Amino acid sequence: MTLVETFSGLPDSRRGPAKRYVLMEIVVMAVCAVLCGADNWAEVADWCRDRQQWLRERFGWSLKGGTPSHDTFGDLFRVLDAKVFEERFRQWIAGLVGVVDGCERNCWAGSLSFKPPCVEAPPSAFPNKLPRVGYVA
Repeated sequence: MTLVETFSGLPDSRRGPAKRYVLMEIVVMAVCAVLCGADNWAEVADWCRDRQQWLRERFGWSLKGGTPSHDTFGDLFRVLDAKVFEERFRQWIAGLVGVVDGCERNCWAGSLSFKPPCVEAPPSAFPNKLPRVGYVA
């Protein structure tokens, strides 16, 4: 399953000007940016702006209005249903590794026949650097 397929059809409660960007596109852009090391919404926005051509070519998006600002990313993820996002993200990850449940329990014990070369430590060894989804300060 692709990222686009994974995040297509997310419930969208935005109205008016907030719908300037396609929900699925914003979410996919954010996921790509975070996976590439973006630590906050400003870095996500910068990553997307710097890679507009790649995003157009890879996903076939027009991006006529450019890419969203850091405020747009933050606003969207504050109202996005965190449980739905997590469920979809876990589905996508499960498809990548071929495991539906128990990866955190089993993959570090050597139960998977393949480990990506970047995986050298259990998830608990990494600080939580992802922007918080569904969080309102």
